[in-house]
Amino acid sequence: MKKSKFRKESKYVAKLTRVMDAAEVRYHQGHHYGKSTNRLNELHQDECPRVKELATIIDAFTNTLASGKNCMTRRCLVKIAYDILRLQDKATVNTRKNMRIDLQPDDFELGDENEQD
Repeated sequence: MKKSKFRKESKYVAKLTRVMDAAEVRYHQGHHYGKSTNRLNELHQDECPRVKELATIIDAFTNTLASGKNCMTRRCLVKIAYDILRLQDKATVNTRKNMRIDLQPDDFELGDENEQD
């Protein structure tokens, strides 16, 4: 019985650590309301109906979190945040797999940037 409680607690601590690290990185990068809201507006303005539906679902989810945050336990909030991070990781991997970047030879500078002629 104690072993399963220890495992459950260690999983929670791992999730909490991941959530806290991701939040700290985002905070120091300066990602706040403005950029996120603009990106969500881009989804709403997209031509694809599935993308618009996704934006509506994200809006509804955000409203649910905002209205229910006082009623949720910390453990529940950490689980939600961790699940969102996992979905973000999947989306990032999928995007990188399907994205093609065409680099031109002029995009690279040879030599040391600090080196002066």
